[in-house]
Amino acid sequence: MNRARADGIVCEVPHHTAASIGQRAGALVLDIVMVLTVVAVPTVVVSSWFGPADTVDCLARQAAADPTCETNGVPLLTTAMFFGLLAVYVALHSSGVGHGGGVGHRVVHARVTDHHTGEPIGFWRGLLRTLVAIVGLAAGGLGLGVALTNRDRRAAHDFLVGTMVVAQ
Repeated sequence: MNRARADGIVCEVPHHTAASIGQRAGALVLDIVMVLTVVAVPTVVVSSWFGPADTVDCLARQAAADPTCETNGVPLLTTAMFFGLLAVYVALHSSGVGHGGGVGHRVVHARVTDHHTGEPIGFWRGLLRTLVAIVGLAAGGLGLGVALTNRDRRAAHDFLVGTMVVAQ
């Protein structure tokens, strides 16, 4: 199918094959490992360096007006660090998705494209896709279950954002 780009150049949109369930699952596992490595592990390490192991117990005692426990702001530090690192990771991941795929997609030889044109989706749609996918995962992975019900193997976040994961 030929179509003209905004700059007047005619492009050939190649036929794409949907990524397999194995590719999608592999990309998801790799992305989860990346989040744990880049976000969760550093947060736990910093928390252990700057705070007692019983910070949660200490917070509970403070809530009960026990003045003998001091957390020195550790919960605030670790919470801010966790969400700060998560925001940076989501932004970097979304940028990758917007330009063809995150680390997991690239490793399993798949890429994220616009469902109709086959072109990369850009940062903002990549960010929206990433955020909707996180919500779907938080809902017990229900969004991913949709990929098992259609021939293009599109998950709920793909339908909502108009994307498709294709094999390379």
